[in-house]
Amino acid sequence: MMAPGGQGTRSPVHPAPGITLPDLLILVVVLALLLAVVVPEASAWRRHSLERGIRAALQQLATAEDSYFYDHRVYSADPARVARLRAAANFGFGPDRICMEQGLNAKLPEVAAAIGLATLDAFPGKKRRRMEIHRWYGEELERAGMPG
Repeated sequence: MMAPGGQGTRSPVHPAPGITLPDLLILVVVLALLLAVVVPEASAWRRHSLERGIRAALQQLATAEDSYFYDHRVYSADPARVARLRAAANFGFGPDRICMEQGLNAKLPEVAAAIGLATLDAFPGKKRRRMEIHRWYGEELERAGMPG
């Protein structure tokens, strides 16, 4: 059956092809539900990824600090202080093996330090005895006519 104007009409049994308004609304609702679930999950994944990156960077920094301290035995931003502390930790010797000031051995193990502290009381007597021996050697060298 032809409608006026030469256009055919569809029967109600065979609807026109394409998307209807209810189909479009259902699609929009389903997509909105999916986005409501995925967007917070993606945000959590991103935050977790950033946290892992920060933790890794902090671990690298801690490792670098430990390595620096192992190599240099000091943390400081002041170069003069670093040089002085290195010299003190190296028996007072500077980089050219020139004695800059009185130093100590910061590399001394705890057991050796404890033994050193225990024998510290005997130090003045031992020093006095060594000075006596030094004086005696000097006198003997003079008596033998050797320069001392």
